[in-house]
Amino acid sequence: MMYSDDTTVYYSSFNAERVQQVLREDLGQLSSWITQNGLRMNVRKTQFMSLSRRCREMEADDIKVFVNDEVLKKCDEAKFLVVIVDKQLNRKSHMEKVRKNSFCFGHSGLLFCSME
Repeated sequence: MMYSDDTTVYYSSFNAERVQQVLREDLGQLSSWITQNGLRMNVRKTQFMSLSRRCREMEADDIKVFVNDEVLKKCDEAKFLVVIVDKQLNRKSHMEKVRKNSFCFGHSGLLFCSME
């Protein structure tokens, strides 16, 4: 059995109800396409994130996203093309991960850095 990995769906609107409606329709169609093409979507591993301005954050926090009548898990940050993105588009988590996965040392006026 093959799974559809790393699929990303975007939708933007100022209306939370509209976001939920469009995503439900689009994810339903995506799920059907995945099934028709012999793949599976692991809904338990599928997550969503709402990006919003602080003034609309409370409304965005109330959004629920469904696939085949199952509620998706909401996350505050996600890895997208090796960059960690959070719901407020803050670089803090990404920079901390980069810092933890790199080491530098100096010798004779040269700086050597390695990213693991």
